[in-house]
Amino acid sequence: MKSYFRFLSKNKLYTTIEVTGMAIAIAFVLFIGSFAIQEIKTDSAIKRQGNIYVGHSERMFIGCATVKEQLEGKFPEVEAMCRVIGTHIFGGIEMDMIVDGQKERQNSLITDENFFEFFPFELVEGNPEAVLKEKYAVVISQSCANRLFGDEEALGKNIEIVVNGSRADLHVTGIYKDFSQTIFFVPDIIYRVDLLSELDQSMTVNGSGIAVLFYRLAEGTDVKALEDKIESVLKKEDMLYVHQLFKEYHLTSFADISKLDLEATIPFEGIVRADFTNLFASAGLFLLLFAVFNYISLTVAQTGFRAKEMASRRLLGTQIENIIFRYIGESFILTLVSFAFALLIVGFISPYLSMLVGKEVSPFSSFGWRESVFFLSVLILLSLCSGIIPALIVSRYKPIDVVRGNFTRTSKMTLGKILIGFQSFIAFISLSVAGVIYLQINYMIHKPMGYEKNGIISVQNAAKPSDYHVDELRSLSCVENVGWLQFDPMTLGSSVVSVFKNGGELKFDVINGTQSAFEILGFKVIRQNAEPLPYRIWLTESALKALGVDYDCTELEFDNTRFSVCGIIEDFHKGSAVTPMKTEFLKILQVMDMEKDEDFRVLRKLAVKVHGDEHEALNEIKTFYRNKGLTEDDIKVKTYNEINYSLYDAENKSLKLLMIFTALILLLTSMAMFAMSTYYARQHAKEVALRKVMGCEGFQLFVETSSRFLKAVLIAVLVSIPLSWYVSGIWLENYSYRIDNPIQVYVLSLLFMLCVALVSVSWQMLRLIHTNPVKTLKNE
Repeated sequence: MKSYFRFLSKNKLYTTIEVTGMAIAIAFVLFIGSFAIQEIKTDSAIKRQGNIYVGHSERMFIGCATVKEQLEGKFPEVEAMCRVIGTHIFGGIEMDMIVDGQKERQNSLITDENFFEFFPFELVEGNPEAVLKEKYAVVISQSCANRLFGDEEALGKNIEIVVNGSRADLHVTGIYKDFSQTIFFVPDIIYRVDLLSELDQSMTVNGSGIAVLFYRLAEGTDVKALEDKIESVLKKEDMLYVHQLFKEYHLTSFADISKLDLEATIPFEGIVRADFTNLFASAGLFLLLFAVFNYISLTVAQTGFRAKEMASRRLLGTQIENIIFRYIGESFILTLVSFAFALLIVGFISPYLSMLVGKEVSPFSSFGWRESVFFLSVLILLSLCSGIIPALIVSRYKPIDVVRGNFTRTSKMTLGKILIGFQSFIAFISLSVAGVIYLQINYMIHKPMGYEKNGIISVQNAAKPSDYHVDELRSLSCVENVGWLQFDPMTLGSSVVSVFKNGGELKFDVINGTQSAFEILGFKVIRQNAEPLPYRIWLTESALKALGVDYDCTELEFDNTRFSVCGIIEDFHKGSAVTPMKTEFLKILQVMDMEKDEDFRVLRKLAVKVHGDEHEALNEIKTFYRNKGLTEDDIKVKTYNEINYSLYDAENKSLKLLMIFTALILLLTSMAMFAMSTYYARQHAKEVALRKVMGCEGFQLFVETSSRFLKAVLIAVLVSIPLSWYVSGIWLENYSYRIDNPIQVYVLSLLFMLCVALVSVSWQMLRLIHTNPVKTLKNE
C-alpha cells in the first residue's frame, strides 16, 4: 500500500475531496441510522404485542373519557380497554401535588387500573395487577421518589393532589422506572381516572375531550367492522359525535401511530411522522450515493495517471483478482479515514439534526449491538461499492498496451460527466421543490384569516387567574391592551352550543372572550347594533345569513331562550390556512367578563396587544413572569406569529431537511466538478497549449473547455424540469389553499445550477488557459 499512500500524498486535492465528501455523507447516514434504530426501539415491547390499538377520530387522538363506559361489554372482540390522560394538555386548571407542605405542579398520567397490565412499563416495586387496584393509589417514578423522599422508603408514603380546589390523599403503592424510548408523555406520578372524576366531574363528562382510549383486541378481529360498530354507538351517545365535532372513528395499531396524519397528536410526545422519516432516510441514502459517485468518478479520472503502475504489477505476475482486491482495499482505507472524520462530524451535527426531527438523537449515548452492526455494515458496503467499479475498469486494460504507449491518458471522462449529470439532476429537483415548498408555506402563513396576528402575544397555562398578575402586566411599557379568551382562533378548541329553530338543529361554534380581547384580535365590525356588554354575542356574516335575520338584528330567540346581539362581524377562519371550514357550525363571539374565579373555567388565557418590536415585548413579558417565580411550564408565552408558524410544523421540517440536503448535494456536486475540471486540465494541457500557439483566443478556449461541463449540467437540468414540475404539482394538490406551480422557481433554479457549475470549473479552466504554452509543451 506504500504506492497508494504516495499517490494520495501527491494528489492532495483528490484526497481532500474524497475524504471530505465521504465523511459528510457518512456522518449524516450514521445519524439517520441511529435515529431509525431509536425509532425501532421506541415502545418496541408494546408494538410486539401486536394487538394494542388506539381509538381516535379523523382529527385527533383525544376524545371523551366516557367512551369506555359507552362501549364496555358490548363487543366480545374487545378484550380490554384503558384510558390515558396526560395533565400536560391542561391549561388554566389547578393541578398540583403536595408532599410535606411542598407544593408543585402535577406532572401526571391519569389512567385506568389496568395500565401496567396493558403496557409493559417496568415496575421497580409493586405488582402490575395490584398497584392501581385501589382508587386512592398512586404509582411514582424512580426520579420522583428520589426527589420527594430521598433515601426514605417511598412505598406507603402519602401524596396530596389538588384538582381545581378539590383535594385527595393518595398513598404510594408502586414505583416505576422512568419512562424512556416512548411516545407517551413522561410523568412523575400515575393515578386513576375515576379519582379525577370524583375530584372534578366536569373534566370527564360526556363532551369533554381529554382522554385517549386504548384497546386490546382478540386475535383475528375484523378491525374495520369493529370501527363501524363503535362509530354507530358514538354517533348516538357521545356528545362530540352527536354535535358532529367528530365524524369518524378509527382503530389504529399502536405500531402504525406514526403513519397517521392528524390535526393534533396530544397526548403523545415525540411522534415523528413516517413520511418524514422516509424522506430523511432517502436524503441520507442519496448523500451516501453521491459520495460513492464522487469516489468512483475521481478514481476513474485518475486511472490514466496510475495505469503504468498497474500495468507493471500485471507484467510482474499480479493476477487481475489481486488488482481488484487492491482497489477495494484502497477504498477501504479511504473509507475508514472518512469514517473516523464522520464520527467527529456526527457529534457536532447531532444537536442540530435532533432539533429538526423533534427529539433527541445521540448516536453514541445508547450504543448497542444494533448500532455496531449498522456502523460496520456502512463501512464494509461503502468500501465494496466505492472500490469495485474502478477495479473492474482497470482490470480491462491490457498491460502491454500501456507499456507500449497505446493507452491514452486523455480519456474522455465519460463516466465522470454522467455522474455529474446525475448529481445535477437530483440537485435541481431538490432545489426547485424546496423553492416551491417555501413559497407555499409563506403563502399559507400570510393568508388573511379575518383577525390580526402581528403584535399579539398569547399568555396561557396558569393554574388560577391571579397567576397572570393582569394589573401589573398592563403596566409594562410594551403592553398596550390585555383581554381574556377561551380559545385562540388559530387553535382547534371548540365550544359548541346546539339550539332548535323551526324544527331544525343549529350548531354554534362559540369563542368566549372579553370585548377587549376581540378588539385586540381585530375582528372587523360590519355593523354594531348595541353596546358589547357581557353575554351579548357578535354574529359572523355567515351565521347571520344562515339564521335568515337582518343586519340590524339585536335579539335572537330559540326555544324560549333569548340572545342579545350586539352586532355583525366579518367571517374569520379557525385553525390553519388549510383547516377545512365546518359549514355546519355558525361561528359567533360571546362577550364575557372576568368577574369571579369561576369565570376562569372558561376564560383561561390572555391576548396581549403590544407595541414596538414583538420579540422584545415577548422577552419582557417572559422576564416579568420569571420574576414572579413562575417557570415556562407554569406560564406559556408565545407570539401569535409563533403559534401560526407552528401550525405548519410538518411542512417546515420537510423544507429544512430539503434545504440541508440540497446544500450538501450542491457541495458534493461542486466538489466533484472542481476535481474533474482539475483532471481535465491535466489531461488536456498539451491540446490547449498547441491551440494557443496556433492563435486561438483565450475566451474561446474558456468557452469550449467550460462548456464540456456546463452541457452535462444543462442537459441534466432540462431533463429534470418536467419531473420537478410533476412532483411539486402533486405535493401542492395536498393543500386546498395553494399557490399555482411557480415557473419562476424553475428558471431561478436553472440559473443557479449553471452558476454553481460555472464557478466550480472556472478556476481550473482559467488557470489552464493562462498557463504559458511553452512551459506546458516543455513538460510534455
